[in-house]
Amino acid sequence: MNNLNAGNHAGVSATLPQLQAALQTLAQARSSIGSNLDALANVVSNSNSKIVTLQTTQSDLVDADVAQEAMKEQQTTLQQQALVQLGSTPGKIPLINILA
Repeated sequence: MNNLNAGNHAGVSATLPQLQAALQTLAQARSSIGSNLDALANVVSNSNSKIVTLQTTQSDLVDADVAQEAMKEQQTTLQQQALVQLGSTPGKIPLINILA
C-alpha cells in the first residue's frame, strides 16, 4: 500500500482488494461489537427488573411482618382488657383463678 498515488494505477488496482477486505473486517467487527452491546443492554435491563422485583418482595415481607406484629399487639391488648374486665366484676370469676 506504500506505492499509492494517482499515477500508479497498477498499485491502486492491486491494493483495492486489500482495502475492501479491511473494510469488510471492520464492518464485521462493528457488527460484533453492536451485537455484544445489545446483549449487554438486555442483561442490564433484566437485572434492573429483577432488582425492582426483589425490592417489591422485600417491602411486601416487611409490611407483612409489621401487620403480623400489630395483630399480635392487638390480641395481647384485647386479652389484657378481658382479664381486667373479668377481674373487676365482683362476685364473678376471681382473677387469680384465671391466671392460674
